[in-house]
Amino acid sequence: MYEELIATGIARFEFVHFPNHGRNSDLAHQFADCAADQGRFWQFHDEYMAGNRALYELEAAADFARRLGMDIDQFRTCAADESRLEAIVARQRQAIESGIRTTPTLTVDGRVVAASAGAVIAAAEAAAE
Repeated sequence: MYEELIATGIARFEFVHFPNHGRNSDLAHQFADCAADQGRFWQFHDEYMAGNRALYELEAAADFARRLGMDIDQFRTCAADESRLEAIVARQRQAIESGIRTTPTLTVDGRVVAASAGAVIAAAEAAAE
């Protein structure tokens, strides 16, 4: 159902990093964000979600990036850029200020709605009126 809402333009999917478990979480989000620069975000995301905690270390993350065919120099430069993590945390702060407290969270017109397709459709229809 969500795919249809997104495909028709009624809804949009946006991933907001929500690091909240210390330095390892920070690194995981930063490495995944760096992977996004090369179109490999979801591979990193899925690997983290599958429990591959080795990717909290730069060398393991760089090796995984290499296996995905990424430019390792670009990945390492990004991974060393502390402003990347600062931007992630700033975006997380914005999300919290707008009422987002957990992931996933669905919003319509900036308002948090229940995580069901019916609630999203109803909110989208109300917003369109």
